[in-house]
Amino acid sequence: MKGADWLGWSLQFILGLIVGCVLGAVLITRRRHGFWMASEAIPAFLLGAAFIGAALASYHGDRLWLGSSYRVIPADGIRHNAKSRAASITTGVVGGTLVLAALLKHFAVI
Repeated sequence: MKGADWLGWSLQFILGLIVGCVLGAVLITRRRHGFWMASEAIPAFLLGAAFIGAALASYHGDRLWLGSSYRVIPADGIRHNAKSRAASITTGVVGGTLVLAALLKHFAVI
């Protein structure tokens, strides 16, 4: 089959969104003091981190989560076509742009 595995892509995308957002929140949280980032930059940062997580997960599939630590059955990647690959890469670029914009806003560059 030559087409993309859109169901697998979508499920990995959703899982990546969740994990990316959680990891983004962990990155900007200080112990006992709340967030270190300016409050107006937090939504853009979290959305960008979620998009980066979604892009990585939808591009790499199970290999991202399992790596090379399998024992019996190797983790399969997701079958991509040009559209699914472009959607993953575009999501990652948008996420990176949002994270960069949030950091620049926090440091009062923009």
